[in-house]
Amino acid sequence: MREIAVRGFINEKFNTTFGKGLFRRAVYNGSVELRNPNTKYLVDFYRYVEWENLAKTDDQMAIVRKLGNSDISQDDEVLVSWVVHYDPLTKRKQPLMALPYCHPAPVSYILRLTINTTGSMRNGL
Repeated sequence: MREIAVRGFINEKFNTTFGKGLFRRAVYNGSVELRNPNTKYLVDFYRYVEWENLAKTDDQMAIVRKLGNSDISQDDEVLVSWVVHYDPLTKRKQPLMALPYCHPAPVSYILRLTINTTGSMRNGL
């Protein structure tokens, strides 16, 4: 079993602008770190409605369509994030075929994270 560290932070800049008509909508920011080998992932948790509008690739759209038919899209308490692999040496961020979602307080503190490292998305950030 691998060690895992999850760090989550309240987004201090939530609902502030970064351009005309552009708002920061992530409720929480964070990272997920695994050991042996060391791997780091970045997450920004959004409400489902804002999250689905961030899909940019065909792979991401397939995930949005899949979740559109599930209970997750109907639950107002669920927060969802795209997962980005972060390489600290090169500072490169690579989107992954991964879907974390969580039920924050007051419901629970459950975080579910599934990462498919063999199916990386084609476009880097």
